[in-house]
Amino acid sequence: MKNSKLFIQSPFPYFPGTNLSAHIKKAGTAILLCALLSAPGLSLAQKEPEVTLAPDVVSFQVDQLNDFHEGYAIIKRGTASSLIDAKGNTIIPFGKYQLESTDLTEGFLNGYCIVRDAKTGLAGYVNNTGKLVVNCLYGSATPFDKEGYAVVSDKNNANLFFISRDGKTTPFPKVFFYTKKAIAPTVALTEANGVTKSLFKAKDPRDGMPSILPDFSEGMAAGKEDDQFGYYNRLGKKIIANKYENAQPFSDGLAAVAYKNQYGEVKWGFIDKAGNPVVDYKYSLQPGDFHNGFAVVYPADKTQFQYAFINKKGDVFYQVKDKGKNDHKDFQEGFAFVANKGNLDLLDASGMLNELTINTNTTDKKGNPVLIKSFDYANIIDNGNIMVSKSGKHGIINTKGNIVIPIEFESLSYYDPVAKLAKATYKVKAKKGTEIIEGYVNASGTFIMVRQVTKSQW
Repeated sequence: MKNSKLFIQSPFPYFPGTNLSAHIKKAGTAILLCALLSAPGLSLAQKEPEVTLAPDVVSFQVDQLNDFHEGYAIIKRGTASSLIDAKGNTIIPFGKYQLESTDLTEGFLNGYCIVRDAKTGLAGYVNNTGKLVVNCLYGSATPFDKEGYAVVSDKNNANLFFISRDGKTTPFPKVFFYTKKAIAPTVALTEANGVTKSLFKAKDPRDGMPSILPDFSEGMAAGKEDDQFGYYNRLGKKIIANKYENAQPFSDGLAAVAYKNQYGEVKWGFIDKAGNPVVDYKYSLQPGDFHNGFAVVYPADKTQFQYAFINKKGDVFYQVKDKGKNDHKDFQEGFAFVANKGNLDLLDASGMLNELTINTNTTDKKGNPVLIKSFDYANIIDNGNIMVSKSGKHGIINTKGNIVIPIEFESLSYYDPVAKLAKATYKVKAKKGTEIIEGYVNASGTFIMVRQVTKSQW
């Protein structure tokens, strides 16, 4: 039997607490034959978009499903957690470790996942086979970055260290503990008891303030000495002199820095990895980072335009005059979202502006393609995918406007390109009101795994 159709007005709704596979077999082809919804002006080829449930769907009796990352997801039941792969197979069983999945840790990231020993509560790391590759010795831990390093503390959360993937540690340099005049800390870590707190106080006689976790890129991160920023390697060795009022991470080989000129004005510009100015210090407002060869900059006076993109020579590439709905203005995978008369367009690296529309793969009575032009979106392009919403429903399209996941879900989160799955919820009509299906859907909108809700009679 092919995938069983589940429509919003299906007379055979999904009932929480039942065995889903048995439910599908019992419903059989009746679900396939349930009434199709139609709308005025649509041809017979334009059936209401449908969401399907795989006949071999995997169900989990759990309290929480987390997003897939790099092909793996953490599921939780009570305080216990387990790691599964994209087919629902168990990689780490419940009770072996406590797996961390928060806004900061995200589960698997750059090949590793933070785990805690069930007895000691101390943190370590596992790889994608579930093997413990860094022993559980640390009070707190961050995910490994793309360069293969993480930040951990000793078991008493008194000292910080950089740790490499082979488990070797080096002391966390003092230059990354900013003074009280620095920006307030924005990064926190989850401790053994599950409470998220700010980074620990450094044993630094100068200030004792916590640090902003350094964002290393191309082997360097901004650090501070004598109230001025410079760039250092992980050992704390100075690479670029401390002479900036503020400094951002390197991206595309350049970094945005704020420099005080001879008139006492603080202006932003860009430097290269040798510390040489590449784009003049002329911006009063902090610019964005370079991505795909372009960076967003903002005028102090927005009467003529709202923001602009510059190239690595500092030349203006494109000006955006309209106020946009989006707050993500960086180039992503060769495109940037821009506002154009209230609509959302995609600007490419050649300067071509294309209206972002959704191809519904349907036609009107005259045979013309039906396109959606007005919609909300998540302003993120990830592996060519864009999350969009229309009339309260969510789905995913690609940069060409083709639907990747049908725009039919009550909620939809990160689409993992490795697992090719996204966590979603879908509403179906039941005997008493509506019920919500929660699980993981593939690119066709089919539920591959679902969370089975159980209710105790007590």
